[in-house]
Amino acid sequence: MALYEPYGELFPRKQARLLCLWDDLGIPHKWKKQVFGPNLACRVKARLDHCH
Repeated sequence: MALYEPYGELFPRKQARLLCLWDDLGIPHKWKKQVFGPNLACRVKARLDHCH
């Protein structure tokens, strides 16, 4: 895991490096599209619960 400072969160090391590369190249990205692991599972469940 590595800290990606602009989001202030830990990401898998390779993902954090990719985000840094995108920053260097000026490629925009959004936090909600970078979420992984248990946070993602909670977000999906919350969205599914909301639909029912």
